[in-house]
Amino acid sequence: MKGSNMGTNRNVVLAIVIAVLVVAGIVIFVMLRNNNQAIQSADQNANNSLVANNSNMVNSNTAANANNSANTNTSVPANNANLNNANSNSSNNNSNNGNNNTPPTVKTFNVTAKNFSFSPSQITVNKGDTVKIVLTSQGGTHDWVVDQFNAKTSLVSDGQTATVQFVANKAGTYEYYCSVGNHRQMGMVGTLTVK
Repeated sequence: MKGSNMGTNRNVVLAIVIAVLVVAGIVIFVMLRNNNQAIQSADQNANNSLVANNSNMVNSNTAANANNSANTNTSVPANNANLNNANSNSSNNNSNNGNNNTPPTVKTFNVTAKNFSFSPSQITVNKGDTVKIVLTSQGGTHDWVVDQFNAKTSLVSDGQTATVQFVANKAGTYEYYCSVGNHRQMGMVGTLTVK
């Protein structure tokens, strides 16, 4: 009889252990599921916050651009995306065309800077075009400047690239040049024609 109670007690203990393990497994499953939902909710809140912050930046830049009648773009390093210039240029270009439904025309020019010349040395665009200059140095340190549009890249050394974007809102012929040292005086110039 004692042996029979031992077998029964063992079965009871085994059943209790199994029940505890099942309950523990369920508790762990529920906790992990709730934790994953909390993480997903936090990720969604963070994404919503980023979207709201970017929206506020665009709105404040649009308001600031409305107060500026002249295009005041400055240099844009190649490794930085500059949404402010893109917004400013789109706004200026549309107001120049008088048609807010027409997307701005962006003309991109890959310009190579060498000691002491630019290639190409002549660029032609239409009035109202958004001009994007991608400057790459193939020897020495240089930049690309056109004063009449207040456009200037950052300095680039051999193999580096910089970008500037502006709206060509005045017809005419303008000189662009390298402002480093006496590079301009040594003939490092080109011609921007706006028709």
